[in-house]
Amino acid sequence: MLLSINLDHPEPRKVRRAVDALLSGAVIAYPTDTVYGLGCDLTNKHAIDRLYAIKRMDRSHPLAFVCIVSRTPISFQSPGGGRTSTKRWSGRAHPPMV
Repeated sequence: MLLSINLDHPEPRKVRRAVDALLSGAVIAYPTDTVYGLGCDLTNKHAIDRLYAIKRMDRSHPLAFVCIVSRTPISFQSPGGGRTSTKRWSGRAHPPMV
């Protein structure tokens, strides 16, 4: 499924579909300013397992995650590194593809 979400005028129906996919354990792809990122619900063990499988990563390698705090500030955390910092994303936030 491909969802194209207009950031200036997001359609609640499309946003809800993306949220529902995440809540059901789906792994999503979303564009960044350079490459595509993969995301999932970090509280869903099955989703995290799927993400590791898709990335073909050993579970000993930590995953970094990005959490949108508002439209522009973003909090970046690296669970393995134990460090937390709040930064501005280098590019515009992009909608997910589910």
